[in-house]
Amino acid sequence: MSAQAQQIDNAPEGDNIKQVNLLDVEITSENAALNVMVALLNTAQKRGVFTMQESAKAWECIQKFMRPVPPQDDSANVTMNVTEKESA
Repeated sequence: MSAQAQQIDNAPEGDNIKQVNLLDVEITSENAALNVMVALLNTAQKRGVFTMQESAKAWECIQKFMRPVPPQDDSANVTMNVTEKESA
């Protein structure tokens, strides 16, 4: 399989997003490794390698790597009390 065949395009047709050769991506962190694995899984799915059940299981596994989003600091929010005057 050529390096050209290892490239992935996750963008919808017509979008101008640079394609990255997954074989050239340097794996320097957990995040980089996960991103490349997800891209490879997406490539395999596009090629029809997985059944729907297998694809769902792969997604379940990927979710285990996802970090929860930290809660936002509520002190930045402002509360306003508004009272309306009765018109005569």
